[in-house]
Amino acid sequence: MLLINIGATVVNLNFLKDGISYFARDIYIDGNDLAKTTINDNDNTDIPNLEKLTNELTRNIHYFSMNYSSDGIDRIILSGGLSLFKNLAKYLSTKLNASVEIANLLKKIKTEKNVPPELLPKLNIAVCLALRGLIS
Repeated sequence: MLLINIGATVVNLNFLKDGISYFARDIYIDGNDLAKTTINDNDNTDIPNLEKLTNELTRNIHYFSMNYSSDGIDRIILSGGLSLFKNLAKYLSTKLNASVEIANLLKKIKTEKNVPPELLPKLNIAVCLALRGLIS
């Protein structure tokens, strides 16, 4: 599994196998440029930072597959403010040949009010820090 946190200036990758983190990497890409563009539904896109991101993800998935897991990556979970970038999950799923979903850590936490979907990826770090405080 690959966890991808997409922020405004950096993309964090964390490769997991059997629940254990084996490999982590940061990719410095201007996510703000991504936010200013849209991915066409037919995947005909020419966005330099998106192409750079896809190439970096492909390269890192290959590295992980060669060094840690010959099974490769079949599941990707996106988080961070730019994970809701229109059609990004679909685009990455097609390009990387893996199931891609948006992280939603609140789905198993009871809340008084419904949280707007566009806020969910932005709350993941806060939820994790809160849970860590409860455990320690």
